[in-house]
Amino acid sequence: MPDLLFIEADDNYSTVMWKEAGEIQKKLLRVNLKNLESQLDNSFTLRCHRSYIVNVNAISAITGNTNGYKLKINDSDFSIPVSRPKGKEVMEKISQLRNIMELS
Repeated sequence: MPDLLFIEADDNYSTVMWKEAGEIQKKLLRVNLKNLESQLDNSFTLRCHRSYIVNVNAISAITGNTNGYKLKINDSDFSIPVSRPKGKEVMEKISQLRNIMELS
């Protein structure tokens, strides 16, 4: 099963980035992020910015502060911005999901 890393919006298009067999893949879809977000039935994805949805399991590190966090993606050079208004919410959701993963 391919592992979703993140989805980046570009107007009415979205670029989906995932990892398959150790390789990072990307695909441009003709669908906006809002539609894609509503189709994602995954409690491990979250909207961290108006242009990004990220898979919490793909985050290897969090840098920055309340003025702007960046989410580092596992085994890649990608750094996903977190919008300021969403900073607190994103940090809380990440810590909740990480706690759930440690329990299971």
